[in-house]
Amino acid sequence: MSPLIRRTVEMLLLFVLLAVVILYCVRPWRAYFFTGLADHWDPRLMGQWMAWNAHNILRGHILRPDYHANFLYPHAYTLAFSELLWPESFVYAALYAVSKNLFLGFNASMLFFWALSGLTMYALLRELDVCRAVSYLGAFVFCLLPYRMRYYVEFNMVLVFVIPLLLWLWIRWLRQPDIKNALWFVAGFWLAATSCLYFTFMSVIILCFVFAAFMANHHNLFFARNFWLSLATIVGGVAGVSGVYLYPYALLRIHGGYARTAVDYLKHHAQAMHYLDTHCAALIYPLFTTPRTRTAETYLFPGTVLGILALIFLAARLLRFVRRAQSRRLTENLLAGAKFILWAVFWTTIGVHAFYGRVAWLALFDRWLYTVSFALIALYGLGVFRIHDDNRNELFLAGLGAAAVFCFFVSLGPLITVAPDAVRLDVARGPFADIAAWVPLFGAVRGLTRFAIVILIYLLVAGCITLSRLVRRYQRLIWLFPLLLSLLVYEASMMKYRYTNYSYIVRSRIVRKIQQLPQESVIFQLPAAVRTVDATIAMDTIGNFPLLVNGYSGFTPPDYQRLFFWEKTGWQLDKITRWLSQIWPPVYLVLDKQAKYWLSKGWHEPFPEEKLAKDWQLLDQDDLYALYALRSRKMTTTSIVRRVRFDMLRKHPVLCFSAHLLKCAHCRRYVHILLDNREIDRETVTARWHSYHIPLPKQGMGRLAGDEVKLELLKTPGTVSAAHAWEVKEVYFAAAR
Repeated sequence: MSPLIRRTVEMLLLFVLLAVVILYCVRPWRAYFFTGLADHWDPRLMGQWMAWNAHNILRGHILRPDYHANFLYPHAYTLAFSELLWPESFVYAALYAVSKNLFLGFNASMLFFWALSGLTMYALLRELDVCRAVSYLGAFVFCLLPYRMRYYVEFNMVLVFVIPLLLWLWIRWLRQPDIKNALWFVAGFWLAATSCLYFTFMSVIILCFVFAAFMANHHNLFFARNFWLSLATIVGGVAGVSGVYLYPYALLRIHGGYARTAVDYLKHHAQAMHYLDTHCAALIYPLFTTPRTRTAETYLFPGTVLGILALIFLAARLLRFVRRAQSRRLTENLLAGAKFILWAVFWTTIGVHAFYGRVAWLALFDRWLYTVSFALIALYGLGVFRIHDDNRNELFLAGLGAAAVFCFFVSLGPLITVAPDAVRLDVARGPFADIAAWVPLFGAVRGLTRFAIVILIYLLVAGCITLSRLVRRYQRLIWLFPLLLSLLVYEASMMKYRYTNYSYIVRSRIVRKIQQLPQESVIFQLPAAVRTVDATIAMDTIGNFPLLVNGYSGFTPPDYQRLFFWEKTGWQLDKITRWLSQIWPPVYLVLDKQAKYWLSKGWHEPFPEEKLAKDWQLLDQDDLYALYALRSRKMTTTSIVRRVRFDMLRKHPVLCFSAHLLKCAHCRRYVHILLDNREIDRETVTARWHSYHIPLPKQGMGRLAGDEVKLELLKTPGTVSAAHAWEVKEVYFAAAR
């Protein structure tokens, strides 16, 4: 058997074994693999996004996704409100094409990329010359980290395969900087960037530190022609991929106000003690008196097995430092001592606050903690230039360690906090506030706790490298591996999540009726402000893909936030109806009857179903939903507005309506046609009914929040007429003849 075939068979067997162990540990998942999803809003929305991509892939659009997804209408580029999930959608499309099962498509895709993360970690460890047995262990540990097991319901967590994949390809290129390895890295970057920008961004941070470590210790690269050619290939390829696939993110960031605020950072940051909180470890009694972490994303404890690997690494490093202390330069010993003192100040301050709350004599350290944090980042960052070691593993660990320290302080957010007695206590300002100001890309980041994965990857890689050296020296240690794997699987299998069976959806008569509506229809589901409910109609209508006003993602447009506000402040249905009536195509309203359960969990006013009859006509209902259509009314206001997403408007660039004047048999007035507040035409209106077909200029379209077409009646040019002076009907848009 050739080495290539043997390596392929080995990887396939490892992949299958990883998938089997993951499926065993996530025990409830097996029962709902074909019929349900985790009881969380994220799988339903992620499932809809992947189904949207798969729908376009199966129709032959395989080069780029359709960024104008069917949710959060009429806003444009809504697919770019979160991750593209483009490679994942190809797997989903293949599974759905064969099975026609939406739930199998999502669950099997999730399992595929979850197992792939272990495979990429195995490849990275083997590239770092870790022995095969320890690399297997590292692959399983990476897949079953407590952080991932407590957070796996969010599809983003399985996409962490991006980080070891890019590190593996980067190390291969640094080891042999040629065009072939550069092209492999560009391909990996495409896979990463179109899968998950969060982890791609983290990977870029790590790659920069690792690159600095290698360049500082391989000066010969500066004079190698192949190195610069391959580096130019990487830069050009990364720029090309970013330009082709990520331009909607730039548009939303620059023109659409897509940016995070301090409130987002404060809600989604970690605390230093979360890394030591053993409440998430099933085998370890809570050793600390810190309160339980409140959300799944803050379960950051490494777990039993990774904790053992980390301790092995730290013990080996300490022993090595003691042995070489006398032979080291004085400067290196002073830097090591400075790091030790700064870490001691940091953890002492955090620990005292976590156990005892505010202590007067620590006030001085509170004021200095900001400086201590930046000093540690600087020392580890500058340390990559002072390694003077040709060992590739040492260079890689130095760069990865500096990135881990940087990401540790990023994960703490703009305020370093603790929570004694479950009450948050602000200890000091964190360095992230200034880092985010220096690096604009942080404006698209919300979940700062996700940066914890870099710390965990550093501990895993460093522990595996150290354990591999020990196993090669003391081969009997390999008999400990079955015990470590057993502990790992047992601990991971204790972390469960609820699942919901959605097979009842196919029995809903209203869902079938929604799927039979005209293609040019828009759906709005009430209530919209509860994201667990809001995701339901998105999942229920997969396959037909009606345009949805509903949606929940990493960024919520201002117009949709306004709908939230009107819902939560006394059910202002008149304002909601007025806003929806301005949208084209026509809007149908779906009332979720199960919403009463959710509304009773915090909303003081019950839903006023009787008020719907004023503006909405009931078309049909069943046990789950009621379907309403907007009642047709006479339009007599001075200004009549229609909001259309610009891709829809470009397909239907002809404005059509009928109008006539009231109580004025011989009058003649003018109606201005405005596109995004810019006049494009002027027509005459008389007492006789007349139909108008007005072509709209395509070059004037393109507002991110939806183009606004306005009919404005004037007495004479520049003079606004009184209301109820005319009547308009049948305002719609048609394709050009």
